[in-house]
Amino acid sequence: MRFLLLIVLFSVLSYGVIAQSVSQSEAQKYATEFMSDFTGEDMTMQLQQNAAKLYDRFFVFINNDNTAFTVISKNKQAFPIIAFSTESGFTDPMPISVESYFNWIDDQLHHIDTTAPIFNQNVADAWESLETNGFLPQTGKNVSPLCETTWDQGCYYNEDCPAESTGPCGHCYAGCVATAMAQVMKYHSYPETGQGTHIYGTAEYPNLSADFGATTYVWDNMPNSISSSNQYIAELLFHLGVSVDMSYSPSGSGASTITSRDAFVDYFRYSDYCFRAEKNNFPDVDWIYLIENELQSRRPLLYRGTGSGGHAFVLDGMQNSNLFHFNWGWSGAYNGYFTINNLRPGGGDFTTDQAAIFALEPAETDMIYCNEYNTFTALSDTIRDGSGEYRYGNNTGCKWTISPPGAGLIYINFLEMATEKDVDEISIYQGTSTSDPLVTRVSGFDIPNEILVWGPSAYVTFYSDGMMRADGFTFVYTSSHVSIEEAWNHDMITVYPNPAADFINIEIDNKIDGLIQSIELINGQGQIVESKACTDDKIIFRIDELTPGVYFLRFSNDNEVIVKPVELI
Repeated sequence: MRFLLLIVLFSVLSYGVIAQSVSQSEAQKYATEFMSDFTGEDMTMQLQQNAAKLYDRFFVFINNDNTAFTVISKNKQAFPIIAFSTESGFTDPMPISVESYFNWIDDQLHHIDTTAPIFNQNVADAWESLETNGFLPQTGKNVSPLCETTWDQGCYYNEDCPAESTGPCGHCYAGCVATAMAQVMKYHSYPETGQGTHIYGTAEYPNLSADFGATTYVWDNMPNSISSSNQYIAELLFHLGVSVDMSYSPSGSGASTITSRDAFVDYFRYSDYCFRAEKNNFPDVDWIYLIENELQSRRPLLYRGTGSGGHAFVLDGMQNSNLFHFNWGWSGAYNGYFTINNLRPGGGDFTTDQAAIFALEPAETDMIYCNEYNTFTALSDTIRDGSGEYRYGNNTGCKWTISPPGAGLIYINFLEMATEKDVDEISIYQGTSTSDPLVTRVSGFDIPNEILVWGPSAYVTFYSDGMMRADGFTFVYTSSHVSIEEAWNHDMITVYPNPAADFINIEIDNKIDGLIQSIELINGQGQIVESKACTDDKIIFRIDELTPGVYFLRFSNDNEVIVKPVELI
């Protein structure tokens, strides 16, 4: 009997292990369905044989002409779609930055394979959706890739870098940090000219210098890719290398992303509130939020990747807030969407090497655009943050009073909304100052629902902090004279108790003072039992001597009458 129980227990445990594994045929089906759904085209995916020899913990599938790929975990304890691309195949030679990324993925999956299972609902939901629907659950935002460049650090891009016969086209590599910086700057097409000079040297190359302030960067002459010499791109790449004290080498040039933040500000006139942050200092949800805010503000990030070597690239898009678009800086090779999170949340942190530079944008547009205070008296109008095609300024403080004559209700509808969520907030008050009741605060990138403010005035403020900016906002307001029916529907008139035995109390919100002129109590035969002028915020009808039954309260002014039932017991 004990032997039988051991067999049953072993079978159950074995089934649990097997159930966590994904076969090649299953993964191929998932890859085909996922890529077909994403592209809207029939796409057949097949195993990439070379990758199958290199990695045994995940599958790599490519389409027939190797212009797209999908990477899928072999273990259902991990997030299913690790990476995918419709821009590049899975080709040789693999850039060292990409190789480092997949080694990092392999390390994570090895850890998952050799430790006890940990259930995670998000991972389970992702697998279920992929198996059932052929796509991942929609849990976040999508931003298409911002950068159009597919620049490189080798031939033609490195023509101004130190000459070395063993390097690509006879020069040292430009360096991944310089290439990533260049693609971010090309996106902004800024600056026209730099500022200052810098000189440094190494043992191999003792005299390297650049005069940024004397250089005009001709962005219009820098195409998105090149296959021959381009003096403007080569000059830019070399200047960026000098700005970060690039350690040049014909086998691979390197620099720190820490240095690049200061170079952006000191030599290329980017905003001095840009900052470098490391992922291990943030909870996952906060890190993803920071990246989402940047991408929705249309700011690509210079990103420092996982693994050894300090590889830098551009993060410039996202799918579903869990797969992020990487531009690796290798002529478009391997550009696509990749996870940056732990593949199994709660199972150990494998993301501590990651870092990024946030709030990279031109400094010259950082100014206050809106007037400090405005009053609007038209029945309807449009209010904007004032920045137009630019982003609103840091440390902005703007106030608007909306006071249309005779306004009973003010309706506010946002047409555009892009502010740093929970930081750069628009506050709406019922009244004419911040001492009046707060109606709501809004921020972020989602258009809020219509906001209703009881008149006669609304007070709107907008304040931004000294760091990240976005495109700003536009809203329209309309106003109207409030009706008694609207006041009733919005609980501005309260009748209690109902049913009533001794008294009927009617309380009227002071926001609608003067709206109701008289209130009448009417019996079931239509006879007026009692009538009162509405001169106070509280009206009381004594009913203890009236016959029980259904009665009616009639509220009226010169233009309107409404009738509401009340029960006497």
